[in-house]
Amino acid sequence: MTDAPRLWTPLQRLTQKRIAANADMIAAAPDLATDIRYLYLFLQSPADCARAADILRRFGRAMIHLPTLGAGRLVEQLRSDGFIVKTGLSVLSGAANDVLAQSEALAGRSSLPGGMTVISVAEGLSDEEAARIQAMQLMGGLVPMPGEAISDPRAGGIVLRDSSAEIIGFASQLPLASGGQRQGLYLVNGVVIDPAWRGRGLGSWLTAMAMTRSRNSDAATFLSSVDVDNGPSVAMQRGCGLRLVGSQAFLFARVSEEDEAALIATEAIA
Repeated sequence: MTDAPRLWTPLQRLTQKRIAANADMIAAAPDLATDIRYLYLFLQSPADCARAADILRRFGRAMIHLPTLGAGRLVEQLRSDGFIVKTGLSVLSGAANDVLAQSEALAGRSSLPGGMTVISVAEGLSDEEAARIQAMQLMGGLVPMPGEAISDPRAGGIVLRDSSAEIIGFASQLPLASGGQRQGLYLVNGVVIDPAWRGRGLGSWLTAMAMTRSRNSDAATFLSSVDVDNGPSVAMQRGCGLRLVGSQAFLFARVSEEDEAALIATEAIA
């Protein structure tokens, strides 16, 4: 048992439960995808506010990917309808061949400090170790990944251990599950380095190593969302071959606290 129930908010837990309950619907929808933590809505037009509102009312929260041009109108409309919207999220993307080539070059020319080791999560991870990764992600401002996502072999997750075998870093690239046109889309996911070890290039190297593990997968495109003010994270991912996409944006949106309470009450009754 990991610490996820303690680390997640009730709304986050509700979203995950509804994602699991609606897996078939999500898989069949060409504009939806999920990495278990989040539901992703890919809007072709910022004018499609009704679709965004419907998804938010059903799942409670979502990441919305849309064209930058006109995104402000969608934000205004969602906010006027009572939703909470976070802006300022950059989109980074890169074709798999380009990202893999640059990541392999970065991984090959860098070396770890003495005594450090990199281990695939496929080799086994205890509940306590998964909980440590989740706690590190929480401290780093990330929504902790579910235990099953951390250990998912498709994600190519890797952990960095110090000389005493303590986990001090984690990175993965999780495929977005969808039956639509985004098959082969992988999300740079949950990258975190223990605060005591930051500033040494370990995050870039670990991310590059995680990327290289998708060489024989169906990966066609890598995608990431980063706060525009998080310069180190942007630089880290650009070092692995991803590029800022100014024509696209991510929004994080969720229901109001009042609507959250109603959703949770309805879920409890059901």
